[in-house]
Amino acid sequence: MGKTALITDWMLGLVHNHWQGVDDFFDWSFYSQGTRDQGTANSGQFLDTALRHFGETALADSPNPAETKAERLAERVAETRTLLLLEGVEPLQHPRHAGGLAGRLKDLGLERLLKRLAQLPSAGGLCVLTSRLSLVDLKRFHGRGVREEALDNLSARAAAHLLYQAGARRAGAAEIDPDHAPDNRGCSKRRGS
Repeated sequence: MGKTALITDWMLGLVHNHWQGVDDFFDWSFYSQGTRDQGTANSGQFLDTALRHFGETALADSPNPAETKAERLAERVAETRTLLLLEGVEPLQHPRHAGGLAGRLKDLGLERLLKRLAQLPSAGGLCVLTSRLSLVDLKRFHGRGVREEALDNLSARAAAHLLYQAGARRAGAAEIDPDHAPDNRGCSKRRGS
């Protein structure tokens, strides 16, 4: 589906434009927690690390619950034009086969952070996150601070174009003729066309 590739391309654009419009940036990947026991996946380390990044070391080092830490982090993100990027949230969600719970957050800290960010009326910050599952807990905020974009699989032609643009010059054993490489519309270019 290309979630990571899309985010990476977007981030490269921000870097190229010298982070125009962004005062602060923090990113975190929960993906690695998904490769271990999902029963232990939680937002604790993320919340503490993010709070330290925003100068809230005392709170990060405190025994306060994740929900309290999440509230303060949301406020800090909203104070300035902050970009908070959360990648691979699936380990903190109930899986597809969980029936009525599928897609719901099972981590109270992350749930509180996202709901609080959605409720802040004039938030200066932007939180972008990726997940293979819809974030069911945020549905009521759609159109009011939350936007969800579903990414479909690339067509074979669009995937070929993406690979060619990334430097692929072979299709299996066959060499790709530059005159037959996909153009910007995902269509093959041929001589005389």
